[in-house]
Amino acid sequence: MDWIIAGAVVVAMIPVLMFAQRHGWIDLSGGNARRGGSASLGAIDEVFAPTRHEAVQEQERQTALTAPAPIPGDPGTGRDDVYRGSVTIRL
Repeated sequence: MDWIIAGAVVVAMIPVLMFAQRHGWIDLSGGNARRGGSASLGAIDEVFAPTRHEAVQEQERQTALTAPAPIPGDPGTGRDDVYRGSVTIRL
């Protein structure tokens, strides 16, 4: 009889998790797998330790490197070069 209750709890959690995912309360997409943890543990952190989860997200945002945009005066970024498709970005 106990396994029926456990099964009912698991079955009842599925719509709750789907509802929370659709409304953006939790993220079960697995997009944070890059940090080394699994998506399910990230969801647990998001529910039970939201401050830690937000700190990890902010750290990931700050460590993601973007390519610098060319500025006027950089070599090879003249108007005719841009339209020919030969823009060079040097790091």
